[in-house]
Amino acid sequence: PAPPAARHPPAVPGGGSAGALCGALGAALCSMVSNLSVGRENLKAAWEEMESIEEDAKALTLHYLDLVDGDAASYEKVIAATRLPRTTVEEKNTRVVALEEAFKKATLVPLEGLRAAEKLMKLARSAIERGNPNAVSDAGAALHFARAAAVVALANVRTNLLSIKDKAFVGQCRQEM
Repeated sequence: PAPPAARHPPAVPGGGSAGALCGALGAALCSMVSNLSVGRENLKAAWEEMESIEEDAKALTLHYLDLVDGDAASYEKVIAATRLPRTTVEEKNTRVVALEEAFKKATLVPLEGLRAAEKLMKLARSAIERGNPNAVSDAGAALHFARAAAVVALANVRTNLLSIKDKAFVGQCRQEM
């Protein structure tokens, strides 16, 4: 039989990290499309916008890659909190507090991914409308990756909010969603 570690792989990276990776891919595609647009005489009117898109897209790519790691790290904290002892009342209370804080962090990471997806969708739309027409399918793919990142982030926020008792925090997150 396989050793236990082989039968039970780690729970990270999970769906949240995969969603953030979609965002990074979408942002990288926006950067590529803008790069393929600047310098083409027939697109000269869009050069300034494309240069701005490239700069923003590069920053979003790095931001999303940070969210890939952030999602994995925050979920590892949730797992660690679930494994805390709960024999005594004090241990149970410590575990409850640790879980609450871990789930809050695990909510804030995809919420930030949702914010980034909104920015990415705007960049992709501009790349579709004003970028190099030979790369419109790449800009379209960026938009689809942005949507995937948003849908996954939204699902993760909603799921994590179910485990949080702080009503003000939950309400604030729901309002922003």
